Amino acid sequence: MPVSGVLLCFNGGTKNMLAEMGEIRKIQYHHHSILEIDYSGASEEEMMALISQAAQTGMTENNKVLVLATHRNNYITPKFINHAKTVTKDVVHLIDKMALVGLTPPQKWILKGYSIFFQRNFKAFDTRESALLYLTSEHTTDNDLPDYYKKK
Repeated sequence: MPVSGVLLCFNGGTKNMLAEMGEIRKIQYHHHSILEIDYSGASEEEMMALISQAAQTGMTENNKVLVLATHRNNYITPKFINHAKTVTKDVVHLIDKMALVGLTPPQKWILKGYSIFFQRNFKAFDTRESALLYLTSEHTTDNDLPDYYKKK
């Protein structure tokens, strides 16, 4: 029976490894299952490993998923973005909605480019709570990319 908090961890390693490089977990929030990718404090290589593991989890489960990504105290580098685009392209059709928390203003601009690349409107939030409310609302979508960003 699902409860709030950590249900599953997908890191393939030890608890110490989780503390060093962030983690991926499934949480329950208002009766919705959410895949949470916590990149907080992770290095570029650790972030790449996390997104690869999240994509692999998505391919294995092959179900629509709500995604919450937390970025605190890390850098979104060109190498990470290129890797993220590569692994996400195979699973983007499985992302029901994605919300990101903890982005700096420059990282929000990077998110805009990432969104345009996938023709989605992934959203950035200042708080985890507002991101979770967005993800679980039936009245929100990330398929609302403005027309001027859409590929013709």
